[in-house]
Amino acid sequence: MLNLGYISFLKTYNQYNFNKQLYTLLQKCTNTTSVRQVSHKNKPTPLAPLTFNETLNYRRNQAKRSILVQVQSMESYKELYSYISTLGNVHEMLHYVTSTDQLHFIIVEFDNEEQVSNIIQNSSHINSGESFPIHSNFLWFKATNRKNSKLKIPKNFKLGMENGNQIPSKNEICNLLLGQDNTNHQIQTLHDVTKLNDVATRLRFLTTRQVELSVAGMFPNAVAYPFGSSVNGFGKMGCDLDIVFRLAEEQVFCRS
Repeated sequence: MLNLGYISFLKTYNQYNFNKQLYTLLQKCTNTTSVRQVSHKNKPTPLAPLTFNETLNYRRNQAKRSILVQVQSMESYKELYSYISTLGNVHEMLHYVTSTDQLHFIIVEFDNEEQVSNIIQNSSHINSGESFPIHSNFLWFKATNRKNSKLKIPKNFKLGMENGNQIPSKNEICNLLLGQDNTNHQIQTLHDVTKLNDVATRLRFLTTRQVELSVAGMFPNAVAYPFGSSVNGFGKMGCDLDIVFRLAEEQVFCRS
C-alpha cells in the first residue's frame, strides 16, 4: 500500500533540494547572495521597465562611465580601488576571468564620464618605444603588493561580482533540468542559468564604446550598438557580439 504522506514528503524534499541546488548555481553564475542585482543606484529596476531605446541609452552611458582594467588577481581590486579613488568616485567594480588564458579583469564604473577621462589622462604607457601610444578605456594595473592595512578602501566596499563570466557546465545544467517536474520549469531554469548577466552585457557595450573611440577622430558623431542576441533577451553566456555602426546617431532612432 502506498503511503501518500511519505510520497508527499519525498516530493517536497526533492523540490526543496532542487531549489537549493538552483539557488547555489545561480549564485555561482552571478556571485551574489541577491541573485538578481537591482539594488545599486542608477540601475533600471523591475518597477520601472525601460523601453528598448532607453535600455540602449542607459547601457551606453554606463559604458562611457566605465573602464576595463587587467589585474593580477581578484584580490587586486583593493589596491586598484585605493589608487583610482583618488582620481574619481568609484560607483562599482566587477571581476571576471578569461576562459582561455585565465587573465583577471575588473570593470570599474565611475560617477561620470569626466572621471574616466581623468583616469586615462593620468595613465601612462609601459614603454613608449615598444608600444603604440593609444589612449583607451582598456587599461592595465601594476600592483605594488602593498599590505591591505595601508590601502584606503571602505570596510563595506566589495566587488559587485566575482568570476562574472563563469558558465555552468553541461552536467550542472542537465542535473538541474532533470530535477524539474514539467517542461515549463525546465525552460525557465535553462534560461535563468545561461542568460547574459550584468558583466557580459557591460562587456558588450564597452566593446562598442571602444569601436566608437577608435574612429572618433574622423567620425566624431559615429555610434556603435550591439544588436541581435546581445540585446533582445535571447542571448546566453558566451554568445557572439553583433554590432551595427552608424556615422551619425540620429540615423539610428526613428523620430515620432
